[in-house]
Amino acid sequence: MTASVPFVGRSVERGRFASAARDAASGHPWLVTIEGPAGSGKSALMRSGLDALDDQFVIERAYGDELAVDVPMSLLGPVIGTTDAPAFTAALQLIDHLAELQEGGRVAVLAIEDLHWADQSSLQALVTALRRLDHDRVLVVATVRDDDGPRDERWGRLHADPDRCRRITVPPFTWQECTELASAAGTALPPDAAARLARHTAGNALYVRTLLEELTPAQLTRPGPDLPVPRSLGSIVTAQVAALPSSAEAVCEALAVLGGRASVAVVEQVSGVTSVLDALAAAPVGSLIELSTGAGGPELAFVHPLQEVAVYEDLAPGRRRALHLAAASALPPDEALRHRASAADPADVSLEADLVVAAERSRASGRGAQAARYLVWAGEVANADDARTRHSLEASRALIEAGQLAAAQDRCPTVAPDDDQQLLSLVRGMLATASGDTIAGEPLLKEAAAGADPELAASALIQVGYLYTTLARGVDAVDAVAPVASLVAADSEPARVAGVLHAIGVSQQWGAQSGLADLAARFPDEATLTPNIEALVIGTRGMFETYAGRYQAATKSLHGFIERSHRGLQTIHLSRAETLLALTLVALGEWDEAAVHARTAIDLASDEGLALILAQAQAVAAIALAPGAASSRAPGYIDQAHRSADTAGTAEADVWARLAEASLADALGQPEQVIAALEPLEGGPRDDAAPMFAVLWLPRLTGALVDLGRAREARRHTELLASLARRHSTELTVVVATIEARLAALDGDAASALQAFERAESAVSPDTPVLERFELHRRHGQQLLALGRLDDARQQLRAAERLVSPLGSGPLVERIRSDLDSAGAETSIPSAVPAIELTERERDVVALVRQGYTNREVAETLFVSVKAVEYHMGNIFSKLGIRSRRELRGPRR
Repeated sequence: MTASVPFVGRSVERGRFASAARDAASGHPWLVTIEGPAGSGKSALMRSGLDALDDQFVIERAYGDELAVDVPMSLLGPVIGTTDAPAFTAALQLIDHLAELQEGGRVAVLAIEDLHWADQSSLQALVTALRRLDHDRVLVVATVRDDDGPRDERWGRLHADPDRCRRITVPPFTWQECTELASAAGTALPPDAAARLARHTAGNALYVRTLLEELTPAQLTRPGPDLPVPRSLGSIVTAQVAALPSSAEAVCEALAVLGGRASVAVVEQVSGVTSVLDALAAAPVGSLIELSTGAGGPELAFVHPLQEVAVYEDLAPGRRRALHLAAASALPPDEALRHRASAADPADVSLEADLVVAAERSRASGRGAQAARYLVWAGEVANADDARTRHSLEASRALIEAGQLAAAQDRCPTVAPDDDQQLLSLVRGMLATASGDTIAGEPLLKEAAAGADPELAASALIQVGYLYTTLARGVDAVDAVAPVASLVAADSEPARVAGVLHAIGVSQQWGAQSGLADLAARFPDEATLTPNIEALVIGTRGMFETYAGRYQAATKSLHGFIERSHRGLQTIHLSRAETLLALTLVALGEWDEAAVHARTAIDLASDEGLALILAQAQAVAAIALAPGAASSRAPGYIDQAHRSADTAGTAEADVWARLAEASLADALGQPEQVIAALEPLEGGPRDDAAPMFAVLWLPRLTGALVDLGRAREARRHTELLASLARRHSTELTVVVATIEARLAALDGDAASALQAFERAESAVSPDTPVLERFELHRRHGQQLLALGRLDDARQQLRAAERLVSPLGSGPLVERIRSDLDSAGAETSIPSAVPAIELTERERDVVALVRQGYTNREVAETLFVSVKAVEYHMGNIFSKLGIRSRRELRGPRR
């Protein structure tokens, strides 16, 4: 069944759609949004564009549902085959699914009706996936109400990106298009009648089509200022339905109660019509209802949501209630709850209890938005004001946990009865801290923590712990979460989370080694943990190992955490884990791979709007690029890091931006710039985490002071470094001994200098950062050269050269080449060849392939499709003039 009035006009809009489709077929993925008010013809335009595509295009469909906006993955779940995946995991699954559709040279098309009714999880997954499509043959087209589009910052950025999104606005019908449409339907409209029709309907396409079907040619062309029909579209739709045979009318009513789209089998159960298809075949419903094939068989849907609304609102209360009860009997229990709630009278205690149980089940499985919906319904059938307030508060709490702060704020009551004051304080405190108002949030959370309900008190204390660790108040964090163990079961998730926060607080007070010890004591057997908590513990351990200088162990832990994030565990921390992994790879001398992970972290943090992590990721990208041939790209990342740090407004973000600036200056041999970047940190905030970050920047500042001959200041800083190492169990022996050797050389005490260099070399371990070892061997070689010990000097300089030879070229290679020349030795690093211009994504692919990654592993690491990797590999082979991966793993070009 299809609408009886054909599609006309919209030639410009159809041309833009066709252009995007051609681009997609050529490997430029597009999001096309077709925008306009309800009834403007968005769906008709999309269908017209899809109908014009040839067999090369494979079309998948998805539907937004106003009644399912709080159901996670209700939009994308049918497409990717799962409804319980977190948004990030669903995005990866969507990328893989679209890649499968492209097999055999096809173009994947995802057509989404009513994206403005997308659930939050699906919307986030869709945005994440679309941002990662890269030379894929994919066209995503979605209808969106221009006055009610998705309220999501990430969607807004994608929607405004002219390289990824084409927006097609559907204008009102002109009188000329009304004439064309009428002619196609068999009616000749003179210009004045067509103008009257356009004016009467405000050019609304659905209204125009409906009138052309309902009115006779005589009525349409009769002289006069007004058409002889009501001005309401709803009244016309209800008149259409009322004129149908009783069986077809019953089908329309049942379909409206079921949300406007349902399987034929379910419609038969709810409507009581034995053969729905026969009933519709005998009735003029072509402009009202359409038949399509769904996952579970044939489906019915109203042509437009406005028709569904009109039919539903016209139902008598008794008829509406009876249909909802019939729907509740026909659908699975969770789906039936909505219909039970819609049919219930107030004070349905049994239904209220069932809804609360469903909410608890949804919340336990991480579906906060769905839990909130059940709680709202529970409030509507509750028999007391106090119960309604409590359900509203719990709904707000669930929405906060689901990341829907605006909806939570709207739902949160301003007052509550005495019994619910603790819950009110908790919810208001969570809202305040989540929005960045820690001054208001902290006392509210403390007030909730002092309440009588142990579960609420534990939740409040955990929120306080999160707040304090974010603010680097480690001592306060430890004190805050300590009572949680006495409030909830030791093996409960809240108790486990409190244990992780305790370890983070300890690390901020006493250093990462102490944090590791505390974490190990609290979680001696990770195999007994739930997968979610196990992932959190592994990720936290990786963070501690990174800051403790245990880089090899950190790499293993962070890879383990990232692999678990691919399975949907703790995805909220993924961007930080990618950043920390990049940092460990820099320390291990895997600069190219480090840059890949840093750029991945930048993408993830940008998607989430995480300014603090974004600043760190951009800084680490600059640090990874600074020593090598790509050092000229580092300043761009440094500028970005400073801007992100300004946005974040935290001391930690500022440290990272300054550290990146100093790293580049150090690589270029500019000690004055190193000091200018880092010296302001000496007067910075003295929070509990300050010593942990000082371990990162203080050695570089001290070395620059030695370079400039400022020995007195350098000695003071060296003593501070030694003190930090003792107090925080941080391994700084190599750094401190190298600086002491350089200071001795500055004083002319060659013997003490050589002893200090030897002490530093004896302390080198596999975890000693490559750049620290490079500095040690290079400075030792320079000292030996100054003493005329040429052979020994060359040996040290060769050791330094081997450490940076993977860079191929760049400032460090040039400096060691100059040192070797001074020692009368030739470098073993070939002279730099003219760089072959690869794109940033191509460089990422090369870096990973050289590590032995397969195309699938490269795709998973970069969060792109295998198709995109294959495309880049083809370009790389062409640009480098090679034919195999083996050649790519050979000498660097």
